[in-house]
Amino acid sequence: MGGGICLKAEGGSLTLASGAYVSENRAKAESATNKGRGAGICLYPACRLNILDGAVIENNESDGAGGGIFCKSTSDKKAVITMSGGHIRGNTAATSGGALNMGYGTFTMTGGVIGDDSTSISQAAKCGDDARVSPYSNAAKLGGAIISSGDGSGNLDIYLLGGTIAYNCAQDNGGAIYLDGCNMTVKNAKIQYNGAGGTSGGHGGAFCFSHNADLHLEDCSIIGNECYGEGALGGAICVQGPSTTGDTSNIYLKGSVSIPSNGALKNDIVLKKYSSTGAGYWIHPALTIEGKLTGSGKIARLTPTSDDYDNMYRRVVLKLASGVTDTSLANEAYKFDVTPQRSIVSGDVQTWIVSGDGKLKKSTVLTNENIDSFTAPNAECHLVIGPDVTPDMFKNFLYNLFVSSGDQVGPASTLDLSQATQLDGTEWNEMAASPRLQPFETVIISPSFGEAWAGIESAHISLNKVGNLVAPSNNENLVSKDGVLFSKDEKKILFWPGNKAGPETIGGIPSTINYTIPDTVTEIGTFAFSFAIYLTSVTIPASVKKIGKYGLPFDSGWVGALMFSKTDGWHKTDLSGAAVSSSDLTAAKYIAELKNYVLVRE
Repeated sequence: MGGGICLKAEGGSLTLASGAYVSENRAKAESATNKGRGAGICLYPACRLNILDGAVIENNESDGAGGGIFCKSTSDKKAVITMSGGHIRGNTAATSGGALNMGYGTFTMTGGVIGDDSTSISQAAKCGDDARVSPYSNAAKLGGAIISSGDGSGNLDIYLLGGTIAYNCAQDNGGAIYLDGCNMTVKNAKIQYNGAGGTSGGHGGAFCFSHNADLHLEDCSIIGNECYGEGALGGAICVQGPSTTGDTSNIYLKGSVSIPSNGALKNDIVLKKYSSTGAGYWIHPALTIEGKLTGSGKIARLTPTSDDYDNMYRRVVLKLASGVTDTSLANEAYKFDVTPQRSIVSGDVQTWIVSGDGKLKKSTVLTNENIDSFTAPNAECHLVIGPDVTPDMFKNFLYNLFVSSGDQVGPASTLDLSQATQLDGTEWNEMAASPRLQPFETVIISPSFGEAWAGIESAHISLNKVGNLVAPSNNENLVSKDGVLFSKDEKKILFWPGNKAGPETIGGIPSTINYTIPDTVTEIGTFAFSFAIYLTSVTIPASVKKIGKYGLPFDSGWVGALMFSKTDGWHKTDLSGAAVSSSDLTAAKYIAELKNYVLVRE
């Protein structure tokens, strides 16, 4: 073991500082006991390894596990590895852990690069190519960069708190990382352009994990990872179903998490359920919300396996962690896409969403062939408007739904316009005076909706009962944060959905919201908060220097509070207009005297 450095003394310590270079070593498999582990560095039980900025572990090759580093720790003599800088690159392991095969203990990464951090490469690594995407890619059969083998909760923890893991590849599963019996936290780290799969289908382009392995994601980005081959699953993440009822693995999400995907095998997530035919058949992993998700638009895509689509009523894919009170499933579910798939029963291509109860629900695609014949079911439904639907066809659909028909869609329904590129929002204007209020809980706007639309009174009137407004990632004008619309640069807050509420309380009653406008905002748009039913207060930061007409709640029955972080220097209409007294910047005064004015501040 240890073609390069072998730290055999139990409890020993090794620090690789700037200028340290562990390169071109080979660990050969010479017998059943000498399996060729740790070509670059081999650590014995209870050892410590510190990798600092400027250190390099490069181009080492193992016939077994751990091309760069092999950790031979035990449950009672755990190892500690830290990486605050440096580079682990171009290492290869025939079996597992191209860069690192981690046993019992702790691995903490706060900086440095495992693989390649190039900004000039824009395709995921692929195992089996004559030439790797990058000569710096680490590669293995399992766990192109890292494999864990902690064998149970508490025996191994991995913390990725900074740095980059990119362009690594696995022939089978876990292009970047394969987790087995491990808890992993990813926060402020970049996991990108890793790949899994070769001659056979790979699982988990970035992460693949099985029993007793939980993945916690917070304030991190997972970008451009893929998996390849027949039967491949999960371009970004594949969670393999549990083997017993007691070791279900889950993904936990919190804060600003970004996992953008444009289809199956391309940076998507697969939650593969347990395949037994016994009582545990429906036991499966899920996405668990640990706290409010603050990313914009869609943050991730789920690709369920084929039988999930036909048994969707059994399938919970999203849930709240115990004790979470700052959000609700209804506020988070719309942030996840679901990949369409052909039904194994009917053969039809079916589209789905994650609904407000955390389950997969079937959606209906309306095109120019069937939109005129659509009849609202008087129940929850999820509608997708196709790209061929013209403005006139959509206006006719709205009229039939809100005016001429006695049928409606039910609570928790969704209208998805993300494919409807011909619509710009003006189609809603004629519906503003309709006595039939718009019933959709969530509306995903078209890529063509812009700032001008968000400032039209009729847009706010016609959509006053929406709980969440979502801007798709291909909208170049608007972005959404927790169901609220902003300008793309996030300097203007434009549209607070009138029916937006806090998490439901006992009995299903929505709670109210005390909202603080982000300090990136310099302007509150016209009508932005015009129908804010559930707001009890709006805090306006010092960054805001302009408030459009009717920009704050102006209904005479609104009993909330306006709290200005900066009360001096406000004027009506423009800086040459009449000054506004600090004492007048209250909800009552705004509603009575100031709502008709643009307010500006020096």
